[in-house]
Amino acid sequence: MVRTGRYGSCGQYTRSLLILRLMAKPKLVVLALSALIVAYGLLGGLMERVSARDEAYRPLGIFVDVLERIRSDYVEVPQMREAVNGAIQGMMEALDPYSSFVEAATYRELSQQAERAASPGLVLSRRYGYLYVSAVRPESAAAQVGLRSGDLVESIEGKPGSKLSLWEAEAMLRGEPGSKVSIDIVRPRRPDPVQVKLERQDWIPAPPSAKMVESGIGLLRIPDFLEGSAEAVTAKLKMLSSTGATALLIDLRGSARGSFDEAVRAADQLLPVGKPIVSISQRGEPSVERLSLSEPVSQPRSLVLLVDSSTGGPAEVFGAALREHLGASIVGERTIGYASDQEPFQLSDGSVLWLTTRFYNPPGGDPIQAESLRESGLKPGVRAPSPDYVTNFFFEFSPEESDESQVEDFYRRLGKAIQEEQLKAGLELLREALTRKAA
Repeated sequence: MVRTGRYGSCGQYTRSLLILRLMAKPKLVVLALSALIVAYGLLGGLMERVSARDEAYRPLGIFVDVLERIRSDYVEVPQMREAVNGAIQGMMEALDPYSSFVEAATYRELSQQAERAASPGLVLSRRYGYLYVSAVRPESAAAQVGLRSGDLVESIEGKPGSKLSLWEAEAMLRGEPGSKVSIDIVRPRRPDPVQVKLERQDWIPAPPSAKMVESGIGLLRIPDFLEGSAEAVTAKLKMLSSTGATALLIDLRGSARGSFDEAVRAADQLLPVGKPIVSISQRGEPSVERLSLSEPVSQPRSLVLLVDSSTGGPAEVFGAALREHLGASIVGERTIGYASDQEPFQLSDGSVLWLTTRFYNPPGGDPIQAESLRESGLKPGVRAPSPDYVTNFFFEFSPEESDESQVEDFYRRLGKAIQEEQLKAGLELLREALTRKAA
């Protein structure tokens, strides 16, 4: 289970927004209060099994008293079920952005759809009660219309994103290959939401690839850390070494899927024997430290990692280990900040809790998935592109008309320009490092 108190600042901010919105609606205020009361009241049975001195449970009696007062004296009988479910969902969001609560009826309706592989290529997360795009699969339907990390999801198939659990939203994105899903998106610097209809497509994972980009500099691209990726990384590293690569640029942009075990095995191919790669923590169990076990297949003199705001999960663990032990420079944008596993727990009424049960912590420095959202993720040593670059691009190329084809074309061009700037910055850093070492 997850330690309480994580992402406390996010919960406080969300509650503040909720209070401001409900101030003008007294009835909703009472409903929201009732929801909290019932959520605590449902735990009342636990009070019989704990000491009266236990500070964690003392406030529950007050909530039960308030609940009884509302039931006896409130002007109407509140619709408690919806309010209680909302309170539980808020409780999940207060833990972290990836835990969620799914009602029994919703789970029954969408469980089969959630297992389908066809999707528009979006990876979602939650921030401050809202759904947002955390990653976009390259060459997907979402990428073709220019969607990228940071876009807010206002609704999916007409259902408000603020009321959808993360599991529910991801399930609604999936479906039959060739079918379409309607999504309302709020994009940076455009105040009005835009509706896009994205085709669900079967996903054929791209394997790691490598090439020499110029004399002495090799480029290794790791799209995701899926099964077999570590073995492919080993082969590509050997190929680059045999062709004279003394400096290595590893492209992790958009890499947000796969397994943490595969990322550990891939990092093992570059690290000296005995180096800690990641520490895995679970409640009630001692932390497990994963170490590098084999001799490195490649020892580049200079190493740069390209990341962006769509880099997450296993790629962050991989990058943190290389930064810690090999001094790898990180170029690009701050990464997602996702380093945990979630497990489903089915409740007595058929509803399901998806709870974070495991954290993956880097060998040194701050955690990847920090308590503060602003501190989560890997922070680049060289930010690319600069804020001025993006501002100038909007000023120069942003379409004044509301024609959606022009808007989509603009965001595609913006994404391509950003990637080119990041690649340029990474190569310049490697050239400078090679020049210094040669001197």
